[in-house]
This record gives sequence, structure tokens and C-alpha cells, in this order.
Amino acid sequence: MCERAGASMITYHPRTKEQGYSGKVDLDDIKKVKEAVSIPVVGNGDVVDKKSYEAMRICADAVMIGRASTGHPQIFGELLGKNIQLSKKQVALMHLSFLKDGFDDDRYILNSFRRHAFCYVDTVEQKRAVALCKSLDEMEQLINNL
Repeated sequence: MCERAGASMITYHPRTKEQGYSGKVDLDDIKKVKEAVSIPVVGNGDVVDKKSYEAMRICADAVMIGRASTGHPQIFGELLGKNIQLSKKQVALMHLSFLKDGFDDDRYILNSFRRHAFCYVDTVEQKRAVALCKSLDEMEQLINNL
């Protein structure tokens, strides 16, 4: 139906609503979608390392990585066989910088970043501080003090 409607690609995450964030994706489902259409199929779900990436890549034309990259963007280098060493602090500051370069609304940037900032901090106290940050300057100071 998507292909007939003009879609040039399909991204498919083969996990049921009942599974939520638990359970495993069904790679055979991706194969079935790929066999049913002539447009590229992007597989998504449970890609957390090179082994799971390669298993997904066999089934799909391309692979989308989601939650596994949150707070751990080095996964992309690992998949390419590159050892990229960045601290959570470095990644968090780059992430915040990208948002500041792309948007003018400080409130939007703070709220957008806050969702991800929890992945960059480790302790309950740090998570509480992230939740209570009232400004970008305060958030940046918090990240700099990690």
C-alpha cells in the first residue's frame, strides 16, 4: 500500500505494540516486507552492536539505529570498525551545541535536550539536577561539571 501510494522507501520496526520495548524484533518479518515490495526497506530495532547490525543488514537494504545510540553515539564508529573515544561529557556538550546552532528558542532547546541529557548522567542526583534545570546556561554548567 505504501509503495502504491508513492513511497520511495519503507522503514520497518518488527516489534508488536504488546512487546513495547521488550522482546526481540522478528528479522523474518523484515525479509517478508522486503520480498513484498520493490522499494528499499530499512530495518530498525535491537541493533546494539556490530553483530546485531550485521544480522539486520542481511534482511534489509539499510539499518536504522535508535535507542542504542542515545548517550552512546560511538556505536556508529564501532559499526565501521573505528574506535572513537568520546566521553559522555564531550558528547553531551556537542549535542547541546548542535541544538543551539540549529534553533533560536532556548526553551525548546532546553526541553529537547533534557530528554537526552538523562543518558549522559549517571547518578540519581545528576538526573534530578537535569530535571530541575531552568535555563540553558544552567544545563551547560551542569554538563561541564560532570
